[in-house]
Amino acid sequence: MTAMKIKSRMVTISHEVATHLIKEIKIKKKNPVLVWAGRVGATLLSTILTLVIFLYAVMAMLVYGPSKTAKIQFVLSVQETSAIGFLANWFCSQDEIDQIKANNAIKDTDEITDAGLVNIDTAAQDPETPDIEIVDVKGATYSGKLMIVKDPSRLFVGTVPEFTNGNGMVVADIAKRYDAIGGVNGGEFVDGETTYTAMPIGLVMKDGEILNDNGGTSHVTGITFDNKLVLGNMNAAKAKELNIRDCVSISNHIGPFLIVNGEAQDIVGIAGELIQELP
Repeated sequence: MTAMKIKSRMVTISHEVATHLIKEIKIKKKNPVLVWAGRVGATLLSTILTLVIFLYAVMAMLVYGPSKTAKIQFVLSVQETSAIGFLANWFCSQDEIDQIKANNAIKDTDEITDAGLVNIDTAAQDPETPDIEIVDVKGATYSGKLMIVKDPSRLFVGTVPEFTNGNGMVVADIAKRYDAIGGVNGGEFVDGETTYTAMPIGLVMKDGEILNDNGGTSHVTGITFDNKLVLGNMNAAKAKELNIRDCVSISNHIGPFLIVNGEAQDIVGIAGELIQELP
């Protein structure tokens, strides 16, 4: 009986030792890189989720909070950029968005710039004035850069190599393509499902040649062959008649005309407050 008990204890002890050794082996086999990557991934996911919830809460506060102005500013701001315009639809119906935009806009005009009113007196310019000057422009609700170009003949329309529904180019890349000193995002283009396209909307002209035309009236910003700025709603034939050298087009609600022939355009709502802030 005694021998049997001793044997039984020995077997029991051997089993526990074996189990412990197996556990240690499994622990040692865990890849430390994978463990680290898992922890980092969990931390990043948690941080992103927290950030998304925070941003959603901020947007909800702007829309549903006590300030009507904050709601209007939010809707107008995100709608200006096609890539994030959908954020307004999270909180407002399309009818409400359209109403906000209509009540806070610069009204379109039938006027076209009278180039005869534009006088470019290069002889009277100060020779000490730099050819190109960059000026900071700031207000209560905005900030930006103003580029003053001494010689308007240096202004031109730059484009992508080919108009296509494929991926487009950012302004910096287009400027590099022409070895330009600077560039400004000018014309409107078709939005793709996941990215911006290289397909313009409306009338586009370069060196007097029509590169794109929708066949109707476009909201045109152009430079004539005698280097005068011309604004107005016009078709390609009218642009040719006005001696336009280069031009782009953009919808009024995205790029409205602020001043035509020396007169400020009709403005309503928050858009009027913005214009009054301009220096």
